[in-house]
Amino acid sequence: MRKSFFYNFFFFLAVFLSPLKTWSQSYSFTTYGVEDGLPYIQIYALFQDSKGYMWSGGYGGLSSFDGQDFVVYNPKDGLSNHWVTSITEDKSGKLWIGTIDGLSVLKDKKFTNYFVSSNLCGNYVNIVFKDRNGKIWIGTEKGINFSENDSIKKVAASLGFNVKSLSMDTDGNLWAGTTKGVLKFSSDGKLIATLNSSNGLPTDNVTVIRQDAQGKILVGTTNGLVIMNNDFSGIKIFSVTTGLFDPSVTSILVDFKNNVWIGTPTGLVKFNGNKFSYLQLNDEINSNKISTLQLDYEQNIWIGTFNGLFKFRGEGLVNYGPADGLKHPFIYEISGDKDWNKWVCTESGGVYFYDGINFKNYGLREGLPGVKVTTALDLKDGRTLFGTDAGYSVLTKNRFENYSVETGFNLTAVNTFFKDSKGRIWAGGKNGLAYFTEKGDKTKKFDYTYFTLPTDIEEYDVWSFTEDGNGNIWIGTYLAGLYEYDGKEIKKFIPAGDKKSTSFLEMAVVNGKHFFGATLEGVYYMNLETGKAKYITEEDGMNSDLTYSLMVTRDKKTLWSGTNQGVNKINLEEFLTTGKVDLVAFGKTEGLRGVECNSHGFFEDRNGEVWIGTVNGLSKFNPEEYIPNVVKSKLNLTNLKLFYNDTILADNSELPYYLNNISFKYIGICLTNPAKVKYVCKLEGFDQSWSPETSDNFKTYSNLPPGKYTFKVKSCNSEGIWNENLIAITFTILSPWYTSWWFTLAVVAFFIAVIMVIFRIRLNQEKKRQKAELQTQIEISKNELKALRAQINPHFIFNSLNSIQHFIIERDNTEAARYLNKFAKLFRMILNNSEKSTVSIREEVDMLAIYLELETMRFQNKFDYEFIIDEKIDPDYEEMPTMLLQPYIENAILHG
Repeated sequence: MRKSFFYNFFFFLAVFLSPLKTWSQSYSFTTYGVEDGLPYIQIYALFQDSKGYMWSGGYGGLSSFDGQDFVVYNPKDGLSNHWVTSITEDKSGKLWIGTIDGLSVLKDKKFTNYFVSSNLCGNYVNIVFKDRNGKIWIGTEKGINFSENDSIKKVAASLGFNVKSLSMDTDGNLWAGTTKGVLKFSSDGKLIATLNSSNGLPTDNVTVIRQDAQGKILVGTTNGLVIMNNDFSGIKIFSVTTGLFDPSVTSILVDFKNNVWIGTPTGLVKFNGNKFSYLQLNDEINSNKISTLQLDYEQNIWIGTFNGLFKFRGEGLVNYGPADGLKHPFIYEISGDKDWNKWVCTESGGVYFYDGINFKNYGLREGLPGVKVTTALDLKDGRTLFGTDAGYSVLTKNRFENYSVETGFNLTAVNTFFKDSKGRIWAGGKNGLAYFTEKGDKTKKFDYTYFTLPTDIEEYDVWSFTEDGNGNIWIGTYLAGLYEYDGKEIKKFIPAGDKKSTSFLEMAVVNGKHFFGATLEGVYYMNLETGKAKYITEEDGMNSDLTYSLMVTRDKKTLWSGTNQGVNKINLEEFLTTGKVDLVAFGKTEGLRGVECNSHGFFEDRNGEVWIGTVNGLSKFNPEEYIPNVVKSKLNLTNLKLFYNDTILADNSELPYYLNNISFKYIGICLTNPAKVKYVCKLEGFDQSWSPETSDNFKTYSNLPPGKYTFKVKSCNSEGIWNENLIAITFTILSPWYTSWWFTLAVVAFFIAVIMVIFRIRLNQEKKRQKAELQTQIEISKNELKALRAQINPHFIFNSLNSIQHFIIERDNTEAARYLNKFAKLFRMILNNSEKSTVSIREEVDMLAIYLELETMRFQNKFDYEFIIDEKIDPDYEEMPTMLLQPYIENAILHG
């Protein structure tokens, strides 16, 4: 009991008296726990893969983090054990995971496991490590393995050692930290040298080994930090007595500035080569029990603890609050004295004096007339003025002297002080303003010159002053507008533009002519010589238009603006030179404890550090430690859906026409501030231009017509730097089969066939109709012919018999016989043709020739005749109705 007491006593005595240590300020840490999706709170392994995902392993499995969501893997998914100890990635993108019971390799969401039966030295894997050549080394509780040609091989010289850490130096040597000291191997696994407690280490139990940018070997043990050369020379041991806050080193990280970050069971330690600084993650004990550290691509430090995962952006932003002694965090103006100590004015706690170490409060008990202090002005002669809600106070040698309406000072409250180039001290307050001038006697009191503003507004507050290059004093108010005092009178100034701001809560003039004002419509800029004006607003990247404070740094390179959503760091040089607005916005996600600012809430100290007052605390921005995020986001296509069903779509895929509802999900991994990642996308073949910037990381296209498309997407990081290495995936939606050329041709052919069939049917019907009509007509004609024949034949026969009779009477037997012979022949032809509707023209002509011979004989050659047939007519082929011409010829003979 006594031994434990003395050990703890001397431990804390050494910590507090060590000249090489400094205590931390309240740095900003982003915390991830079970409520954020992390599957465990005890984290033993961290690793960022080539795609940007942050992998963590702990007592509960494995998870990947893209800045928004955690994806969890455990033994149900194939992981060899739920307790993950180490993670790395090989050149092919496979993830190697060490567990307390085997080695797992993850590829395409499938695990392959290795155990002692697979030639592992031991199943308890402490460390998996990829060297500079891409070779995978595995440290187990019984020795070292390495992967070669898809097989696990052993390092013979390591057998029997419990290997906790592996590292490779710039010469290609492999270093192993074990429970029996340090082992140094050649690249082919031959043991070169050993180091343990017998020849330089404070203990044999080595937990971690790293090499810094200068080639120094860093060895973490359970009893201190060792820094030495590659050849084991120059050994330096750091422990509690030499500045290390906790001798038990669990992890080591070297950042891009070659600072050494050390994880311990009691917190995070930074070593810059000269001194140690202690950083407490939060007030919970397990949160400071650090097991592993990881530096990501964007220079964020990730910290695995026994109480979740922490992210640390760096020491660029420090917060102060009740834990630091600032018990009233609603901050107004921050001012400095001649020694650059700070005066911090608060809403309800008076004023705080900060000497760089401690906050000292001044309130009612110390003599202030009220607890609301809005402004402070150090006169550099031992006096400091404070504006309060009851007038103003002068602090001299820790003694306050108060001035109010009761003592002859006409302003009921003072919101701001300003000292002009003539030495006048201007005070703005409720419904008026005044300037102070020294009385010139030993009392060091002031005479007052009062002003009221030419406005119809009954109630107003003066909140700010500034002076231009001509010595004119500009007066800003809340809701009553902007005014200019030229030494003779105060005139209201109407800002150019259509916004017509009525509130100017803080102002500044650069180079005598560039006017800037904090308004509720943004930062108002005006060139006092040309009258050119512009507002810097949310459209330019500001986190809000409601601007309460602003400040120009001494080097005139930066304009700071404070809003109700944080602060904005504007590149003033760029703006005044080109008119371009280049800014970085800071809010809660960037580490500000409070985001809503107040008037006069900026102060630049002698080191160029910017102090920021908010409604929830005081922050300090260190430009030397600030890490701008110049790393482009790593863009990944994470999911693709067809009609809301997950799918894998290879580039240049062809999709059937009915799969024309497609959704893309993607992530631009920017772990610094995932909420500020923006995306633009375009579907070539459908969209005419890129989409507007949005934080949505998905896009759906519905009812796409057939065609070839290329989906493109790109992302920017937290500071608006775009990654031009966009994702592009090409696919084709095929036309429906019923719109294909062959189907169209078939349909056309079908309709043509149908039309032809219909036409043929109609044609046949028409032919049948016409044939029927013709047949009817023929029958009619036949009947007519028969009737005609019935009329002609008797008449003709009668005439022929008369002629024969004539020849007999005249006793011309020869002619009578010839006539009778021809008559018989004609009669036979008529009888043969009487049943025919038509006969050939030749037959008709032959018959007519006999008939005409008979008539010629009857009329004794009193007429001649001739048959003329057109050459185009074939008399043997063409036909005509029988006996058609005979009546006409007979009538011609009779009447001719």
